[in-house]
Amino acid sequence: MALLTIAACGANSNTAAPATTVAPSTTVAAVTTTEWPPVTTHQWGSSQVSSYDPSSSTASATQASACLSAWQSLLNVYDTLDNDLFDRRYNATLDKCVNYKTWNDQAGVAGAPSGATKMLTAACMLYGSNPVCRDR
Repeated sequence: MALLTIAACGANSNTAAPATTVAPSTTVAAVTTTEWPPVTTHQWGSSQVSSYDPSSSTASATQASACLSAWQSLLNVYDTLDNDLFDRRYNATLDKCVNYKTWNDQAGVAGAPSGATKMLTAACMLYGSNPVCRDR
């Protein structure tokens, strides 16, 4: 095992700097990230779906499309460090999807990781008035 010697650089070239011995670091495997497809339809600013019917287990094509768009928008920022942005996008999925079945189905279509759907219990504790949580 070879050791590397590093000399500290000082402002004064006449001053001898102490040498520091450093062992080589271990190699770390590269981390890959998944790039999500861009969202082509933005639903932000549109009103919440008003035709919520908890007895209905199916959504219209328009409602399913709005739900899918919300999921894709969330997945575009899934790895963000901006918690407020992530929360807004996650809540949008709960608001745009008309019931739990649609929310869960569209999460699968969008390719959402299982971690995103496992956050639902906590989200419903905070935001229980949205259609997905009322239908759960």
